[in-house]
Amino acid sequence: MTDTTEPLTIAEFEHVAAGPSATLLRVRATGPATGQAPGQRPELLAEHAAGLERFAALPSPPDPPGILRAAYSVPLALVTPETTFTLALSNGSAVALPVPTAGAARRAAAPESGEAPPAEGASLPDRLAELEIWTGELERRLTDATDQLADARTRLAAAELDALSARAESEAVQQAARELAAARSRG
Repeated sequence: MTDTTEPLTIAEFEHVAAGPSATLLRVRATGPATGQAPGQRPELLAEHAAGLERFAALPSPPDPPGILRAAYSVPLALVTPETTFTLALSNGSAVALPVPTAGAARRAAAPESGEAPPAEGASLPDRLAELEIWTGELERRLTDATDQLADARTRLAAAELDALSARAESEAVQQAARELAAARSRG
């Protein structure tokens, strides 16, 4: 990112526990221009001792002009005083975020519990927040499963290559032994 100007004023940056290992980071910002194309959300960058991690925003309805609201599902272990967070806008600019404050929990059950989100007795914004958390958690799980599948396919391909190589080597040794035996019987 080359432009570090801040086209947005951060009105709120909070974290809400979304389960034993995940948290929802929510950003609300205002400004004359959000720096995003309609329907796009900025990427959240988390810089910590182990490096830099990137998080896509959870799906959400369009924002009114001059307002940006975005939520991100992030591992709970990243929400520490040592981690710095930045919004990476699609126009290449970056907006530094303050330390996230504790937000009010809006859900009754974590996705890890296997329970469906409560449908009755919650307001529409609360239901949308719950669905955002569930969506983020499911996207994280899908990414993990996809990565594991790719690793398994790589290991399988390597094992198949090793087996083919061993078989070819064995066939070459057997062929050499036959040729040697044939040469001895002639000579």
